[in-house]
Amino acid sequence: MVAIILLAQRFDLDTLRSGDKDRQEAESHIQRGIQLYQQGAFPAAEVELNKTMEAYPDEWRAPFYLGIIKTFLKQFDQSIPYLEQAFLLNPTEPKIPNALGVAYYKLGRLDMAKGYFAVSLELDPANTDTKAIYDSMAKLQRRTRLAADKEQTSL
Repeated sequence: MVAIILLAQRFDLDTLRSGDKDRQEAESHIQRGIQLYQQGAFPAAEVELNKTMEAYPDEWRAPFYLGIIKTFLKQFDQSIPYLEQAFLLNPTEPKIPNALGVAYYKLGRLDMAKGYFAVSLELDPANTDTKAIYDSMAKLQRRTRLAADKEQTSL
């Protein structure tokens, strides 16, 4: 929950909330965007997902899939703001902090990655894939600390 508070400070939630926009129009854009994403037509998917965000800023799936597309394209630094926005809009969906964990992991920010994987596991303790990643990161961090401690004592 600390992550949500920190993210809320980064985004102005009032601008994320829209009143009564045409939800049906937004739904058609999101469905088309997801379909295009699944087909690998990323530029066209991005257009539809951005239209969703314009028509209905409260829709969490649009920034989520935009973040996933950026991750797939190995544009990890660009994926994070989209995924953070999705997380603010839907803090109970475990695949969002999981995707944030992947992006931060790929950027080498292991503490952030581990934190988001932990949040994902809190939301979905049965996710064995996330659990395996989290456990392997914890082992890696322990080995790194042990190696650093060993090196420091030998100096």
